[in-house]
Amino acid sequence: RVLAQHFPALTTAKGQAYKANLSDLIAYSQHEQTLIIEYFWGRKSVYALVVNGEGAIFRRLCSSESVSRSASTLASTLANWDWILTDPAGAEAVFKETGSLLSDSLLKPIFGLNPPKRLLCIPDGVLGLLPLEALPIPGKPQNGGMGAFPYLIRQTEVRYAWSAAMLLAPKPSLPSPLHKAVLAMAPMAGKGFAGKANDMRQLPESQRELTALANHCAGQYLLGNSATKEVFLREAPSYSILHLALHGKLSGMESAFSSLSFGSDSGAVPLYAWEIERLQLPADMVVLSACETGTGAVARGEGVLSLGRSFISQGANSVVTTLWKVEDKAAAQLMDNFYAALAKGQGRGAALRQAKLDYLAQADDFTAHPAFWAGFVLMGDAGVMEFEEAGNEKWDWIWWAIGPIFAVGVWIWFRRRLTLSASSSSRKQYGGEI
Repeated sequence: RVLAQHFPALTTAKGQAYKANLSDLIAYSQHEQTLIIEYFWGRKSVYALVVNGEGAIFRRLCSSESVSRSASTLASTLANWDWILTDPAGAEAVFKETGSLLSDSLLKPIFGLNPPKRLLCIPDGVLGLLPLEALPIPGKPQNGGMGAFPYLIRQTEVRYAWSAAMLLAPKPSLPSPLHKAVLAMAPMAGKGFAGKANDMRQLPESQRELTALANHCAGQYLLGNSATKEVFLREAPSYSILHLALHGKLSGMESAFSSLSFGSDSGAVPLYAWEIERLQLPADMVVLSACETGTGAVARGEGVLSLGRSFISQGANSVVTTLWKVEDKAAAQLMDNFYAALAKGQGRGAALRQAKLDYLAQADDFTAHPAFWAGFVLMGDAGVMEFEEAGNEKWDWIWWAIGPIFAVGVWIWFRRRLTLSASSSSRKQYGGEI
């Protein structure tokens, strides 16, 4: 009981005491109007549990060996910026070839040539490193460049979960955040970061990212060395949205030592995954606009053990995370699009899809490559989210500024009326006596 009090997600995330029930998964699919695909990586074959509102089927899809080769090749291609920048034609050719093989192996046997409107993927093995929305729609022609490529996202809203148990498990009972607003931090923004040349590089576009975000969401915005680890640990439980535009670093040895880098007067300060897992985070959404926050060690039956998963396990309803190192300008544009869609009342899944579609609508054949836009993925709840919009905050500040002036003006006007009224009465009374 003491452990559960201090580590509220322990029984659901660590001990996996909650066991997902197939009937509950079917009910969830029906409620969300979403097709659910849970992949299983066997020794010789890849299998899928396919769930919709009417029932479920379990089927073999393909050999593990062939998918492993294609998935590993595609994942490494999407993360290889040197190749994409120096040989875009070669990177495009490899993407199209491996993407088509994976689409035919993982998607076509499930829904044929008719993609669902909404898809929730629970990946296994190396599939946890891939964005399914970047795969081609089965059967669609692939003529032309990347700008006209038939990405699955053009027809389908895609989101993810680490496991059925984490998707369906009751959330830990935590106090609601004090602020329906955002805590946004960009420690590597421009000249405000004191990191050394051999430390973490600056992320100049992260300042633009937060500036764009401030047009949509009320909250606290911290740049450079004011975006410290201490501030995050103190303030994070009080906000419904956490947005971190910073560096993430994977530990090759142990996922608990993967980290996010915050600012300080002396340089970058890491916040480790094990420290996150000691927090209570009732946030409705966490956005990790950082490098490699969605990747990590692959555990059999558990998917990818990533930084994003640490936030979900501690109470967050959803996490937007990244599968590879993010290109700064594309990330800023995608996040601006994303929050604009959220402010219009779209759900998280629909808003992220719209952000990517808006990006693709303005991209050329080079920047339409999935390496630029497909790295952001949504884990967890895809629903509509309540938050205080920036416009409301601006008016609040205006009223706080002019309120006292207005009150003083009313008081002066009222006193003046009383004085004039008293003076008029005196004149009338004096004139009557004459």
